[in-house]
Amino acid sequence: MITIEAPGRVRTFLIYFQRGDYIVEKLMELLKREGADAGLILSGVGSFDIIKLHTITKTTLPSQDRFFTLEGPIEIGSIQGSIAGGEPHIHVVV
Repeated sequence: MITIEAPGRVRTFLIYFQRGDYIVEKLMELLKREGADAGLILSGVGSFDIIKLHTITKTTLPSQDRFFTLEGPIEIGSIQGSIAGGEPHIHVVV
C-alpha cells in the first residue's frame, strides 16, 4: 500500500493498494497508525482477484447476514464508505 497525504486543513489521503494487498487489513493499519477514528471513503477504482462480501437477506427486522466469496477478475464499479470508531465500513459495486 502506498499513501500520499494531501496538504490542507482536512486530512486527505490518496491510497494505492498493491497487488496482493488485503484492503480492509491495510486500511485498518493506516487508520491505527494515523490515529483516525472517523472519516469518509469517497472513491475507488480497480479490480479484485478475490472479494469477500457481506449483505443482508431481507430488509425487515431481524435482518439476516449473508457472506459470500467471488473469484475474479472482478471489476470495481465504485467504492464508498465511512470510517466509524476507527473501523472502515466499505460499500462496493462490482
